[in-house]
Amino acid sequence: MPYQADNPAVGRAQDRDVFWERVLPFVHRSWPAPLSRPLRTALRQPDLASVCRVSKTLQRIATPLLYRTLVTDDFPSLIANIDLSLRTSPLRQTRHLFIEYSNKKTAPSYVELCRDGPILWLGCGMLTQELSKLQVVDCRVELERMLECVLHLREVGIARVFPRLKTLAISSIYGKADDSYARYRPMAHATQTAGAEGCAFLFQMVMDTSPTLSHICTRQVLSPLSPPTGVFPDVPPGRFARTIHFGGLYDGQLKVRDVINLHGPDMVLTPYQLNIPLNDTIVVPLGLPVRLYSDFESSNNFQELEYYVKQTILGSVVPEAPNPIWHATQPQQDLSTTVLHTLGLPSTEGGCDQQYVLSAEQQRLLADIKGKALQKMERDKGGEHHSVRWYTSGDAPPCMACGSVPPV
Repeated sequence: MPYQADNPAVGRAQDRDVFWERVLPFVHRSWPAPLSRPLRTALRQPDLASVCRVSKTLQRIATPLLYRTLVTDDFPSLIANIDLSLRTSPLRQTRHLFIEYSNKKTAPSYVELCRDGPILWLGCGMLTQELSKLQVVDCRVELERMLECVLHLREVGIARVFPRLKTLAISSIYGKADDSYARYRPMAHATQTAGAEGCAFLFQMVMDTSPTLSHICTRQVLSPLSPPTGVFPDVPPGRFARTIHFGGLYDGQLKVRDVINLHGPDMVLTPYQLNIPLNDTIVVPLGLPVRLYSDFESSNNFQELEYYVKQTILGSVVPEAPNPIWHATQPQQDLSTTVLHTLGLPSTEGGCDQQYVLSAEQQRLLADIKGKALQKMERDKGGEHHSVRWYTSGDAPPCMACGSVPPV
């Protein structure tokens, strides 16, 4: 039968395709919001995946919907189970990729035991307090699988695997759930096993070859897909913009009061300082501007946040997101008389702590002042091209990779 424009069969097929193209988007489930931390089943698209198995026609229409925005908490299995060399690979449809790390809070599943049994069988029957040790073992398993996956991506070529990839968000839905990778790091060095730094550097090298990637964000450091920690001096610059989210809280997180004995008995800290959560060092790789987003609640102290950023940043910074409270407990942290006058705030006398609740406009003025001061500090250290700009939480633009904004 000839294929002609006036052929009734062709017309019916076209009408059928248009019908399914309009219906199938309603089968697609909404993706979880950043830091929503839903059940892991929320990352799946079982209905749309089932549609792809009905017929070739539905598979052709539904596959772009299924893979255009891709969310996975088992990236190595995703890469291993698809023939990346085929021009029909569904990953060629992917424009937005969300990679989550595996859940390390529970005992291993039967499938995981079958796959990684020699290591994970050791965790069966463990008590709750012992499961924290299993989390470190999980890190080793995940890191080895992730490293193999990244090596495979380098072999095939990221431009061939993801030719349309625009954005990549790492650990944006669950954030940092524990400090397992921080605990794994010294064990890896002690046993001379693979460390996350090597995988992170290799992943950076692979993603740097993508001609289409424009934004990447992460909420984890010291993990396999994090920005390199600076162990390697020749970190490639990359063609994409980076956003590093920091300051997220998680269950069991240590606070200053938990380690105060390490600093000696002469330290005098306020109750607020004693309850500051301990966070990882912010690592800023070289290259294009880096945007830092604070996941701290808006009730956190502006001054403590500024101190945390200044003490932990390695390299150049672009924006931050300050909070409305300024509480300086040490004279060297006080705002100068000039700054107070600019903000319209009264000065403090008699050795009293500076403590202010800033209006929205005062927050913007102080953010601008502190941003310029941090930029001067960076340029004085040799970073003549470093550009620093601070935003208040309400003014900060959304993350282009995961869509989140700092808490207001």
